[in-house]
Amino acid sequence: MSTADDWLAFARLLLNGGEANGRRLLRPASVSRMTTNHLTTAQRDAGALFLEGQGWGYGGQVDVTPADPWNVPGRYGSVGGSGTAAHLVPSTGTVTILLTQVAMEDPTPSPADAGFLALRGASLTTGAAVVTALRRAEGTRPGTGIGRER
Repeated sequence: MSTADDWLAFARLLLNGGEANGRRLLRPASVSRMTTNHLTTAQRDAGALFLEGQGWGYGGQVDVTPADPWNVPGRYGSVGGSGTAAHLVPSTGTVTILLTQVAMEDPTPSPADAGFLALRGASLTTGAAVVTALRRAEGTRPGTGIGRER
C-alpha cells in the first residue's frame, strides 16, 4: 500500500468479502483466512508482550481478546515498525489508518501512536472512519497521502 486511499480501498475490499466496485477480486474464503487468527494459545502466550491480545491471520494482526480499550475481537490490521498502522473492524465497518515516518523504538506506543490509539478507540465507539480527519490534520493532498494541499 502506498497511500491512505490505497489502504482504504484494500480495507473496503476486505470488509466487502473480497468484492470491490462490483468485481470479485478475492474469494470470501480467502478473506476469512486472512482475517482469522491462526496462532495457537501456546504461541500467543509465548508472544504476549508483543501481541497484546492479538493473534495473527495471513498478513495481519487479529484481535482475539480485549486486552486494551481499542482491542475488539475480530478487528484486523497491522502496525508497522516505521509509524504506520491500519485496522478494520468488520462488526462496525470502521477503518482507521495512520501513515507516518516515525520509527518505533520498543513495543510501547510513542506519544503520537498513543494519541492515534485513543482516536481509534473513540472511532470504534462512534463507528466513524478517521482517514479524512487524519489526512486533513496532516495537510496532505487528497488521493496522494503526501504533501500539503495547495
